[in-house]
Amino acid sequence: MSISRGRLSIALVLIGLGAWQLAINISPDFRNLVYSNQYWPLNVVGFGAFLGLVGLVTWSPGWFVPACIIAGIGGLLFYQNFTADWSTWAYAWTLIPGFVAAGLLLLGLATWKRGPVIAAGWTLFASMVLFGIFGSTLGGLAIAGTVGAAAVILLGLMFLVSPLLRNKQPPQ
Repeated sequence: MSISRGRLSIALVLIGLGAWQLAINISPDFRNLVYSNQYWPLNVVGFGAFLGLVGLVTWSPGWFVPACIIAGIGGLLFYQNFTADWSTWAYAWTLIPGFVAAGLLLLGLATWKRGPVIAAGWTLFASMVLFGIFGSTLGGLAIAGTVGAAAVILLGLMFLVSPLLRNKQPPQ
């Protein structure tokens, strides 16, 4: 009898969640650590890391995408909770497509497929441009306004000039 990778992955996630909940219910010290005011976002980061580990153990690289999204959001929450700078959500949400891109990059590298790596590059680029634009517009990133504007101008020039630089091959 064999078990599919997907079934094994789901089983491991459920066992891990149950073990986590059991540890919280059994140990008051662990519960206090998990629900502390300062470090609660590390639970979100840890769950993302756990999903990535499940993807590695079962060799189901599709788990890398949600793992990166969840761990990335946990990292944002940790920063904002630690610094009490919750106003950064006004532009920090633009990093979420970048977390998707990180997962796609890991997926593409793990499966040796070019498509997810290319998609990751464009998604990461879009995320960074949006982060720069929203961050500078909403006052969080002063230098990003200048750098972001220059990047958008360069991108526009690339789209304008690149067709002129291509070698035209005669039809065969």
